[in-house]
Amino acid sequence: MVTRTATEAELLSRDAPSTVSLASPRLAYLWRASRLDLYRALREVGAQFAEDLDALFGAARTVQVAGLVLVAAGLFSTVAFIARPLSRRAAQEALLVAELLGQLPPGVDSEGLLAMALGANGGTGRGDGGGGMRVGGGGGGQGSVARSAAGDDAASSAGGR
Repeated sequence: MVTRTATEAELLSRDAPSTVSLASPRLAYLWRASRLDLYRALREVGAQFAEDLDALFGAARTVQVAGLVLVAAGLFSTVAFIARPLSRRAAQEALLVAELLGQLPPGVDSEGLLAMALGANGGTGRGDGGGGMRVGGGGGGQGSVARSAAGDDAASSAGGR
């Protein structure tokens, strides 16, 4: 239809101006085609374009939903395969610590020792640079425990004379 309209318009433009009139079959075809057929074809093309565009947006929505499902599955698997075993192991460690604390003699103030250990480290759980908790107010480190034990032995032998 479009090619015939273009052909008729080309032929009409080549006709002599004296032969062109309102009764011309070429001009009548162009009038009828442009008034009805081309308008209808333009509407059909516009409707087809809108349908194709809606299908494209539907496909984009499908891809987005699939991406959302994959991200949710990734988060779930992270929790299932990493966080859950770690929390289970932490619970087992807590039970072990509770069991070990329960085996201490009744005269030991375990809560006080824990508070002292946390207070000496600033509550961070790290050492004070020397690698250990302060014993008897001395500096940290591995030798401090041995030095305090040696000082205790010296004090007890001096008091025992």
